[in-house]
Amino acid sequence: MRAEIDPETVQSTYDLVVADYQKKAQLPGFRPGKVPKETIAKTFSKSIEADTRKKLVDKAIDEATQSKNLRLLTVLNVEDGPLNIGQAFSFVATIDVEPEFDLPEYKRIPVRLKKRQVENEDIKHALDVLREDAVEFKSTNQPSKVGDYLVVDYTVLYQNQPLSNIFPLAKQMSDRQGFWININGKFVNGIDLQLVGLKPGDKKDVDTDLPEDFFIKECAGKKVTFHFEIKSVLEKFYRSDEELAKYYGARNFDELLEGVKLDLQKELERTNKSYIKSQILAYLSSKVDFELPETLLDSETRSVLGELIDSELQRGSPADEIMKSKDAFMDAAKNRAKERLKISFILHKIARQEKIQVTTQEILENIAFIAKLKKISYEKAIEQIKKNDELIRLTEDIVLSKVIDLLVKNSVLVEDDTITNKNT
Repeated sequence: MRAEIDPETVQSTYDLVVADYQKKAQLPGFRPGKVPKETIAKTFSKSIEADTRKKLVDKAIDEATQSKNLRLLTVLNVEDGPLNIGQAFSFVATIDVEPEFDLPEYKRIPVRLKKRQVENEDIKHALDVLREDAVEFKSTNQPSKVGDYLVVDYTVLYQNQPLSNIFPLAKQMSDRQGFWININGKFVNGIDLQLVGLKPGDKKDVDTDLPEDFFIKECAGKKVTFHFEIKSVLEKFYRSDEELAKYYGARNFDELLEGVKLDLQKELERTNKSYIKSQILAYLSSKVDFELPETLLDSETRSVLGELIDSELQRGSPADEIMKSKDAFMDAAKNRAKERLKISFILHKIARQEKIQVTTQEILENIAFIAKLKKISYEKAIEQIKKNDELIRLTEDIVLSKVIDLLVKNSVLVEDDTITNKNT
């Protein structure tokens, strides 16, 4: 955009800036607020000129976008000419504005949902998980058997020397102390089954070929020897129903059972809402098409790319393998960034249409939730939010959450028995 500001506005803006400096300035020989304007203008000339330019540019951009019903996103660049007080001032600015588009009908979006309720099988599975988490291990001097756990020290040998001597990348997996092995046939080609019958203090060498798809490529298919030393044999014991209830803080098993049913019902409701939400967002995205600001898209793409790479690294993917697929990662990041930004613009426009606001109480409740989630004090959570300048983002998250709740509440449910559990 191009703008030329009349001499009168330049003069009045300059005078306001000088007056503001006059109020705050503290110079030797003058009382606060009593420094002559001429002295202020001379002493702080560069700062006053910079502030005047900024005020003139900001106001002109704001008036221009408002007059055309545009929503400013960011000012990318400003090229201005000389500032001479009492004369016209002109500049050229490059700005990003929010895309213009019409909202589709969003209050009766059709969604499909499988008719489902908490079944006895779900309750049994949940209890099995609780039993597994509350299991007890007891040491025994009896020979080990299938199902027992062994605490072992082991070294992997290749050509009669430690595997890591030849392949340094194998260090972490080839030399372990206090390692737990469940005798169930799932440890490296099932060689754990050859440890049946051993007692604490026993030693045993087991030969095997490392799998062809072994995660360290240089070691794949190599014939190695696992040298085991048994430190402990542990038997697994499950708690009785009443013991299980007490372990989880319930007065009795019936109370634990009711708690499990309630948790499963809440989880089903969360799953259903998440599935409905995904359908609503897909519907809105399919009904609207507009061009995204390139600078915003580039920034969001970089952010998503970082998330994708961090996720791969946490899963153990080698950095060099990630680099080989950098083009695929970039394409995936850009597509995901496009969808994120598109949905964000749509939801924000709905929020304005519905005049959705965030109350101070809602912000405080969310801060309390964050504090609980991070296991820090309420005061510490506020301190972190202020330090990281996250209040605007937190407020926006609450707004978008309220928009989604509105959309879910006003959607039209079509029950569908053909939808599988995988879809939900």
